[in-house]
Amino acid sequence: MRKNNKSYRRWRQEQIEEMRENGSTLQLIGDTFGITRERVRQILDEGYNAGRKAQSTGSPKVLD
Repeated sequence: MRKNNKSYRRWRQEQIEEMRENGSTLQLIGDTFGITRERVRQILDEGYNAGRKAQSTGSPKVLD
């Protein structure tokens, strides 16, 4: 069964980020969730990119 539920994906991403912060390897995280190391890396990148988008103000700053 494929899990496309947003709340599951959000929960999984939080768990992956927490495991990584606690020193787990990409391989260990992937084995835990049944995904590849590359997919773990992509999920982490998606999370970090989403965090950066949320922090931005939306309007670019003009540098003199």
